[in-house]
Amino acid sequence: MLPEGHPRRFDRPRAVAWAVLLSYLVAARLVGNLFPLSTFDMYQGHAPPVATRVLVLDATGTAAQVDDYEGYACEGPPLSMTLIEQRCGEHDRPLDYVLRDQALHIEAHAGEPTEPGTEPITLVARAHRLQPGPDQGRHADCVVARCTARRRGGRR
Repeated sequence: MLPEGHPRRFDRPRAVAWAVLLSYLVAARLVGNLFPLSTFDMYQGHAPPVATRVLVLDATGTAAQVDDYEGYACEGPPLSMTLIEQRCGEHDRPLDYVLRDQALHIEAHAGEPTEPGTEPITLVARAHRLQPGPDQGRHADCVVARCTARRRGGRR
């Protein structure tokens, strides 16, 4: 307690803290998201019934990741969401950013079909069924492109 007649000192750190808190509360209220009392709208949506990813199938049908191969020479148009929707339908769409990375990898690692070590491969959109029921956990492959490529680093 300060002696009588002594002026109160201005407590700058405390004033800044209150200003920041009040600014946050006003901003949070304006956008309708008053954390920690948030409704977390981004978690309220339902998960899609299908999760899809583009994979490589070799001649034996063994699946591998797109970046396990290089020297791609594919028939038809380049890998894109439009191509997958045309060949497989709109419901079996992979995540945009993953597909974009895969398409960039194929483009950056293009080759000639006659290069040594190439083998025939198939790019497929593999759709995993996620909803409960008899098809849960099963997958379906949709052919996206037929290519030749070689395994990176001689991996098998």
